[in-house]
Formats: sequence, structure tokens, C-alpha cells
Amino acid sequence: MEKEGHLAKVTQPTDLVNSMVVAQKGEKIRICIDPSDLNKAIKREHYPSKTVEEITTKIPGAEVFSVLDAKSGYLQMKIDYESSLLTTMNTPLGRYRWLKLPFGIKSAPEMYQRAMDDMLEGIKYAYAIMDDILIAGRDVAHHDAVLRQVLDRAQSCNLKLNFDKENAFQRIKDLCCTAPILSYYDVKKDAKIQCDASKNAVGAVLLQEGKTIAYESRKLRTSELNWSPIEKEMLAIVFSTGKFREYILGKETVVQTDHKPLETMFRKPLLSAPLRLQTMMLKVKGYDLKVEYLPGKKQVIADTLSRASLKSTCLREYLSRKTNTRNCNKELRMSCTICMLSSSRATERTDDAEQDSRLSMGAEAASDIFTFKSKNYVLSVDYYSKYIKFTELNDLSAFSTIEALKGHFERHGIPERLTTDCGTQYTSVEFKNFAKAYNF
Repeated sequence: MEKEGHLAKVTQPTDLVNSMVVAQKGEKIRICIDPSDLNKAIKREHYPSKTVEEITTKIPGAEVFSVLDAKSGYLQMKIDYESSLLTTMNTPLGRYRWLKLPFGIKSAPEMYQRAMDDMLEGIKYAYAIMDDILIAGRDVAHHDAVLRQVLDRAQSCNLKLNFDKENAFQRIKDLCCTAPILSYYDVKKDAKIQCDASKNAVGAVLLQEGKTIAYESRKLRTSELNWSPIEKEMLAIVFSTGKFREYILGKETVVQTDHKPLETMFRKPLLSAPLRLQTMMLKVKGYDLKVEYLPGKKQVIADTLSRASLKSTCLREYLSRKTNTRNCNKELRMSCTICMLSSSRATERTDDAEQDSRLSMGAEAASDIFTFKSKNYVLSVDYYSKYIKFTELNDLSAFSTIEALKGHFERHGIPERLTTDCGTQYTSVEFKNFAKAYNF
């Protein structure tokens, strides 16, 4: 590492930090430092790191992708002389200081992300997440043009790339092409919901141009098992629209059901429907829905989702043949949010009013007050659906906060629990009386 210009021998008196050796794959090692005391004195800059979800919203029309990996990312960033002395470490061969950015410095991720963003500035369809550079294109020609820009920029900035990971990325692409995957939602395309109900459950799938965006299903509660077929099919529509609310709210959506009477019922006046159906139809009045009949034999996905789930023993036996991990059962439970929440219930609840608060929208929410461009707002977010609502405040009094939250509750329902940061508005007598009156 000294020959490669990463380290330099130190003879003058300096402070020391502990050195560490971390084993890597392929019988390789990584030399790091443990700058616990040094990190206490470092002021960490606040620079946002990108996420995959953030990037995918910017490239809905992209169809061709590639990934470049920066070789030993941190070790391509030089540090100045004074900073270098602070990284001096003691080794069996003597004391050495780092000439490049070492692993372990708490401000290193932000510094590196900023440097990568600066390097890619001005190149559209190219995004860096730490040492990985994602390149996207609408087609092969567009992708290659972006790739050429990135390679030219990397060469001018003397950024070295790691081509050893090309095979791994090719393997990922092969898996994506051969296995069923979910597509990203595109706000410019029409959405379609297919839903179905069986004697035990309801299921739904959200589609765009025949590609699957999301799946949803749930078992029927005890009180719902004796409902008539048309009521169960209507429940499937209510369930699916609630689950896909963020995708379909504010735009015309086609809902396909295999129960033809529902298609006719949505064309008639609301009062012509039975009382229970009226209640459920009112729940979907806020959406712009067009209900269509589609024979059950053409609703393969929704029909499958509405059937009884596999026995846990059968599922574990099947997955054990497909995986090489001894913790398959544990990982299966941990990867399924609904299963995790369901397993935490102490008893089986059959009454609709007694369903687990963590499994229903609007049951648990949080609220906070923030300032943006010299204006004050109160925000509320539903923990289950992640749906956000905020309202501008005339002032920061408890009265204004209460009036704004009343509007939120009127639209989305009163939560059973509201979490706040215990600001003065939320700890006031007025707000306590408000919580008592609204029973949360």
C-alpha cells in the first residue's frame, strides 16, 4: 500500500489511532482504522445520500441499464497533509499515515458522495450511490451515449473502475429476465386493478400495460365469511382500492371483477343497492373508478391470490429446496411484514372493530409542525399506509393545530394513537381536551 501511494511512513511525533484488519471475500484483507476519539472531534457535513427508490422515480421510461463500480472508492480521494497526520496508525512495521481517505472516518460517506455527484454533474440518466454508478437509457443507443459520457468524465477525473464485478451484474440481469418481477409505477400510464374474492380471502393485482406493479391479499374475517358472493366481490374492490390508494387517487382507473352484477350496480343509483353494499360503495366514491366485467379464467393472478395460502410446513419444505440457508424459516417470517405483525397478536380477533391497530389504515399516526419558506405547517402521517397530509397554519397556537388536525381526521379517520414530539402545542391543555374528546 505504501508503493501504491495509499500510506506514508511517519517518523515525527504524532497522535495515534488504532489499526484494524478486516477479512474480505477471496482471501483478501482490508486495512482500516478505529478513529473513535478522532470522530468525536470531526464535524460531519450534512449531504443527502441517494436511494434506489429516489432514482427510479426519475427514470420511468428507461429500459436499458448498466452499473459501474468505482475501484476502492475511498482510496481514490486524497487528503491534505494536516488531516493525514491525524490518521497515523501504529503497525508491527512502524507508524504510517494515510494519504488517501481511510475507512472509518465518520464524514467519509458524505465527502465521497459529494465528490461522485460533482463528477457526474450535468450528465442526465447517470446517478451515483456511493461507489456504484447507475446508467440508464430509453434504448440501447441512448444508454451507450450516456455510458460514453460517464466513461469520458471518469477518465478526465482519473476515476478507476472495477470491471471484476461485471459478471455479477450480468448474473443479476439474467435473473431479472427469467424470473417474475415487479415493474415500477409510471404516472403517465393508465393503471388497471384486477380483484377477486373466494370463500376464504380476497386478492388484487395492480397492472400497467400488462406488467405487475403490486400484489395484495388478505384472509376474510370471521364476520365476513358468511357474506354473499356479491358482498365478498365488492369487499375485494374496497380492499384493492385502499391498498393501491397512492397509485390511483386522482386518476381514472379500471377495476376488473369476475362478478358481472357489480358492473351493472355501479351504473345504477346508490340507493338501489342493498344497505351493506351501499356502505362499501361509499368508501370508493373518492376514486374515479370504471368497473368492468372480466371472466374469472382471465383473472389468473387475482384469482390465485384470493385462494387459501400454502400450509406453513409445505412452504418451508419447498423453500428449503430452493435456498442454501439454515435460517430459511426465520428469514421467511422476517421478510413478510404482514406475518410479523400478525404473529404479534396475542389472540385471534374476529370483530371488525377489534382488528389489530397495526394492520389497519388510520389506526396509528404521527404529527409534527415544520417551517418551509417562512410558513408554518402541521403534518400528519399514517404509519400503515405512509400517507402524508399537511396544512398551513395561521399561527403556532394549539387552537390552529387542533383545527388543522380535525380536517385531517375528517378525511382519513381518527387514529387510535397519535405520536408527537411533545411540542407545546401538543402538550397544552387544549390539545389534551381535544384528544380526550376524539378518544385517541
